[in-house]
Amino acid sequence: IQNSKKCEYKTGLSINYDTNLEEIDSFIKEIDYLQVMGVDPGGQGRPFNNNAIEKVKEVQNRYNNLEVQIDGGINLKTIILLSKLQLNNYIIGSAIFKKEDPKSEYKKFKEIINER
Repeated sequence: IQNSKKCEYKTGLSINYDTNLEEIDSFIKEIDYLQVMGVDPGGQGRPFNNNAIEKVKEVQNRYNNLEVQIDGGINLKTIILLSKLQLNNYIIGSAIFKKEDPKSEYKKFKEIINER
């Protein structure tokens, strides 16, 4: 974190949906954002775990001024639920890039997010 800050990079921390937030309390003042994983880590295309939604809500309640983003398992169904959480970023990979027309797919996501 310190090296990243020295380089003036935006610095974040990624946690799994089952991480106890007390484990990261000491880092919160040092980071710019927190990323919640919506899947079990290991590769693209894994299914979204709904426990991530509750973790995001917990993060937002506990660290109300911290930017929050989510990564993993996001598709056109899950983005509808996630957009209601009004996150700062949604990290979307295979649901866009494994489509025949990624640009068109990206626009669909953007439309849903902007409707919030």
